[in-house]
Amino acid sequence: MKNLLCSLAMLVIFRCEASLAAPSASDPNLGRNLAAICANCHSPNPRDNSAIEPLTGMSKEKIVKKMHAFRNDEKAATLMNQLAKGFSAEQIDLIAGYLSSQGKVTRRVK
Repeated sequence: MKNLLCSLAMLVIFRCEASLAAPSASDPNLGRNLAAICANCHSPNPRDNSAIEPLTGMSKEKIVKKMHAFRNDEKAATLMNQLAKGFSAEQIDLIAGYLSSQGKVTRRVK
């Protein structure tokens, strides 16, 4: 009986760890959560004077195309090639979907 309870407890722990380790595509916030890393450089703030273009409001297709070009080393970059390789095609699609739905940003560059 003790072995059965230990086995059941281990099974529950294993299932909980697996569900925490791999975010599900059915999570409605997954695209937003994954896209949060993009805001570190691609600020959605229209007053930002960054030379890096904002991604919010860009078409989903354009974002996906650019990300895959970075991922496949078809587009030169300092950092984006490495970052893009960290995302699966499904995650890139979710990120692009979220960012494209956020509305176009007008920025003022000095």
